Amino acid sequence: MPHLRTQRDKRNVDTVALYQNDGRDAGGGRNRLVYFFRSPAWVRIGRTALDPDARHVLAEQYPETRFEWDRLKVPSLRPRGSDEGTL
Repeated sequence: MPHLRTQRDKRNVDTVALYQNDGRDAGGGRNRLVYFFRSPAWVRIGRTALDPDARHVLAEQYPETRFEWDRLKVPSLRPRGSDEGTL
């Protein structure tokens, strides 16, 4: 089952990574990176991290994986009430 990792670095850049556990090892397996998205936090135009096109491509590329898109929602990393640097 895929899982998300999100973070914001010191330069205020948001990173979203989608990992899939391969389940090969008895100790839980290794995580395989299947999707990576970076965007400055202040950008409010352009595409979102897991837009419908990206979801479609992931579903085609990994047909054996069941993606639960409702569970894999990307949390907002923007601080609430902060509009500085809006483009």
